[in-house]
Amino acid sequence: MTVSRRTLLASSPAVAVGCDSVVLDEQPDAFIEPITSNEDFYVYSCCGGADPDPATWALEIRDRDALAGTIDANWLASHPAEAFEHTLQCIGSGPRNLAISNAIFGGMRLADVLAELGVTVDPSIVQLYLVGVDDYDAGVPSSDIDKTWLVWEMNGVPLPVEHGFPARLIILGRFGVKNVKWIKAISLLSEPVVDYWTEKGWSEDAPYVPSAFILSPSFGATAAVGTPLTLVGMAYAGEDPVTSVEITFDGFRTTVPCVLDYAPGANRWVLWSYVWTPSGTGAQDIQVRATTESGAVTSEDPSGTGMLDGYDGGMLVELIVE
Repeated sequence: MTVSRRTLLASSPAVAVGCDSVVLDEQPDAFIEPITSNEDFYVYSCCGGADPDPATWALEIRDRDALAGTIDANWLASHPAEAFEHTLQCIGSGPRNLAISNAIFGGMRLADVLAELGVTVDPSIVQLYLVGVDDYDAGVPSSDIDKTWLVWEMNGVPLPVEHGFPARLIILGRFGVKNVKWIKAISLLSEPVVDYWTEKGWSEDAPYVPSAFILSPSFGATAAVGTPLTLVGMAYAGEDPVTSVEITFDGFRTTVPCVLDYAPGANRWVLWSYVWTPSGTGAQDIQVRATTESGAVTSEDPSGTGMLDGYDGGMLVELIVE
């Protein structure tokens, strides 16, 4: 049987940040699309969202209190978008809330935007302060200039409104909480500002941490003894690419390697699968573990070690074998 990824986008009150959650009620094919369609890409907006008029929308680049440059829809239209593949994950994602998707974005590196506008970044600048049309704000270190993208395309078409049209930011290595949509202001600051989610106790810099998920089967699903069952999922760690995924049926006393069906490298998710044939009846816990290129490993605590810093665990499901 198959299940559309549209069924994975039901909201969940269980996560404070409010990202969309996954609800599975049937076993999909042993395959996840490497590139998520625009309509199936997870959506989260904390502040009500926005729908800017491209005729009046403008992005201001400010150097402290001075206006250093302005970008509008005509500017975007006059520049070819450079394509890059990137996985975006909500900092509030977790086993009950698989808010993670992968797309081909199109835009221009912020360093190149600033250079074209003639903006020189003074050594005293310590923060990029980012504000959206909905007045959502985020702050990142000024060193992120080289890994920040101004984006106006998604999977080969203009950004959908819910994903930040006319333009948004994608910041390599930072959870979605820092990737401001409907961007209207980028300020170069010599004194940092405490932003929306940092003030509420969430990670100040929000770097991606290793995480591993089981997409299917879902917790509490049934399996038939002696019948092969394909488990599928994803793992991600941002700029530190996941290089292996293991699965355990005995609480990590032993593990077996999963097949990495899609592993394109840094800033993109790994899709994994494992074919398991149950040999006995009863409840069976199954958990995954991911390891990155640097040697970082997901926590064996399936709940992770600290929700406010992003989920860093390996997801566990319990199946009932009959």
